[in-house]
Amino acid sequence: MFLFCTSILLSQKVFDTKFFGQQILDGKVSYDDGNEEKMFQTLDSLFCKAKDDKFFYFQVANRIQRFSDGALSEYFSGVARKYYMNCTKDFLENTSEMKAGDLDNWLKQVAFDLAADAQDISKLPDIRAALEKLLTDCRSDETKKNLLKKCNATVYKQVEANLKD
Repeated sequence: MFLFCTSILLSQKVFDTKFFGQQILDGKVSYDDGNEEKMFQTLDSLFCKAKDDKFFYFQVANRIQRFSDGALSEYFSGVARKYYMNCTKDFLENTSEMKAGDLDNWLKQVAFDLAADAQDISKLPDIRAALEKLLTDCRSDETKKNLLKKCNATVYKQVEANLKD
C-alpha cells in the first residue's frame, strides 16, 4: 500500500505536494501570488502520516520559512505553531538539520502566532502553562529536553514582547 501526500486545490484537481516541494528544495519555485495556495497546501503536508515523508516536508517548510513574507509568513506562523506544539518530538529531532538563524525564525513565528491568538498580556500565564506542558510531556533524551527548555524560554520572551507592543 502506498501513501501519497497530495492535496486537492479549489479546482478539485489533485495537487502533488511532493513534486512541488522538491521544486522548492531545488530552487525552481519561489513564492508569488500565483502559487500561494500551492505553498499553503505544501506546508500543510508537514503533518502527513507517511513516516518517510515527514522529514522531507520539514525540509520544504524550513526552506519556505526562509523566503516567506506577507500572507505566506502569516500562514507559516500558524503551521510553525501547530508543528511546535503538536509535533514537538519531530521538531526537536529536525533542529539539527537547520542552518544558522532557522531555529530563531521558527521560534519567532511560533511566538507571533501565539501572541496573535492571545491578543492580551493577561494570557501570558496560559501560554507559559502550555509551554511547560510541552516539557512535561516530552519523551526525548535530556539533550532534547534542554533544547526544548531553551526554545520555550525564547518563545515566551518573544510572545511577551509581542504582546507589550
